[in-house]
This record gives sequence, structure tokens and C-alpha cells, in this order.
Amino acid sequence: MQTVDQSCNKKTGCACATPRRRFLTALWNIGLFALVCQSLLMVVRFFQPGNAARNGGGVIDLGSITDIPAIGEPPKLYREGKFWLVHTEQGVNAYDTACTHLHCLFSWNSEAEQFVCPCHGSRFDRNGVVLQGPAPRDLDRYPVRILDAEGSLLRETDEQGRALSLPVPEQPDSDKEIAGPLPRVQVDTHKKIAGIRRHV
Repeated sequence: MQTVDQSCNKKTGCACATPRRRFLTALWNIGLFALVCQSLLMVVRFFQPGNAARNGGGVIDLGSITDIPAIGEPPKLYREGKFWLVHTEQGVNAYDTACTHLHCLFSWNSEAEQFVCPCHGSRFDRNGVVLQGPAPRDLDRYPVRILDAEGSLLRETDEQGRALSLPVPEQPDSDKEIAGPLPRVQVDTHKKIAGIRRHV
């Protein structure tokens, strides 16, 4: 008759597996502890002051009105604020980089002159209007602000998200280099304006 002690031989591996099992258990616990610590660190970093602009949700200064792309130039991607800046005849708009279907990141197709989503083929024109689904609505946008040299608000995007026209800079006299400080342009990514629903 076989006893319990006799059954724990090399063939069954019972006696030999104990150190290995302890090692694997310790390794598993260390990995789990590291994962929990990393997750907590990410949460702490996310809520630290000053990180809002890096994660979206901040005010992005684009410089003076002369730093803005001219009317008709290709849209410009601002990665720090996660938006595309577009300057059309109607004015300036800042579009969120996520498609309004399933939030894939779209890109600008210069040949078609459209924003194209690589996931499901939604298309949007330069004005953010959805041309082809499955996206149900126009691109979401962020308010654009124009401030004077002292930082006072001159105008900003309305609640409907219509493009904001830029002031025309005064032309200095030929014997003067500059008439004065130019207005500045900012995009406020704290507030997102939902695009107009076009499809059900």
C-alpha cells in the first residue's frame, strides 16, 4: 500500500514543485503590485495641476493672428490640444480630432480636400460638415477666442460653433515697422461644442 509520503516522489513532482510554486506565486504577486502602483501613479499624474493642456482640456495659445494659416491653406493639426485648425472664408474653426462615429482619429486627405476617418470611412468637408456616414453628425469643435494685446477678450466662437472671423491687421505706414501689438488667438479645449446631427 502506498503512503502519502511515498506518493510525493520525483515522478509526481509534488515535493519538487513546492519551491517552484512559491517562486511563481511571489513573481505573480510582484507583478500585480507593480500594476496597481503604475495605475495609481497614472491617476495621480492625470489630476496634477498643469497637465490639463497636455491631455486636452486646456487653453492653447496659437500666437498672433498672423501666425494662423491663411484662408484656403490645409488644416493644421495641433497635437498638444488634440484639434485641427481650419481657416476658411467664413473664419477659423478648431475641430476635435475624434470622429463623431466611434471616436477614431481622422486625418486630412489633401487630394480629396476632406477629413477622412480610417476606421469606417466617414468623411467631412473643410467646414466640418459630415459628407458620408456612418458618422451621424458634423465634427465636434472647440471655441476659438481672440484677445487684444492686454489679454482682454475681443470675441469668441458662439454656442452653435460657427467659424470665427479674424480681424484684419492694420497695415503700417511704409516708414513704420509695426502699428502695435497684434491680437492673439486661443483655443479653449475645456468646452466641446457638439456637431450638428445630420443622420439618424
